Amino acid sequence: MRVSLLLLDREFFSCKVINVLRRLRQIFLMPARMTSRIKDAMMEHVQGKRPMISRYVMREGQEDESSFTLIIFPKAGCENEEDPLKRYIPFATNMPIVKILWNIHKLPKDYRSRWGIESGYVGVEQFRARTTSRNHSLRLLYFYYALILYNAWLLANLTLAKRFSKFLEEPIIRVAIIKAAIRSIIVDSFRG
Repeated sequence: MRVSLLLLDREFFSCKVINVLRRLRQIFLMPARMTSRIKDAMMEHVQGKRPMISRYVMREGQEDESSFTLIIFPKAGCENEEDPLKRYIPFATNMPIVKILWNIHKLPKDYRSRWGIESGYVGVEQFRARTTSRNHSLRLLYFYYALILYNAWLLANLTLAKRFSKFLEEPIIRVAIIKAAIRSIIVDSFRG
């Protein structure tokens, strides 16, 4: 399987990671950490001294060095922000310039869409059983069980929304109701 664009968290922004991705010829996009040099580059952009898309060389310590394309995107909804560093968000990528220019308006949207994954894990956490067991098999079983419950809950909400032609701003069936029903089923099974 080949990943066409790898979307990474800001925590992966390092020479070591970028060099490995380049060696693997993996196309990536990640927010740049707001280091003093990145802030300087952003200020140069604000002052018209650096274009929105430019080459950037990052150095960590005396030996680690990596180069990438720095893209400075305007943040949506922050046009009136006084602090120029809060009006823009820097991204690091190794995409060819032509591909960046072709997709320039799509890239921030693509990156934001990965939040569905992040919020999905938050949702799964609501269903995860708590344990102090060090047994990996049991912990994995609990995680899979949480995934099944979360996906069933999502499916139930989406099915109800479709049936009643309703746009979901918040779930029809709340997590607390599902948890109470499951708790009741488990408690009743031990009683009788």
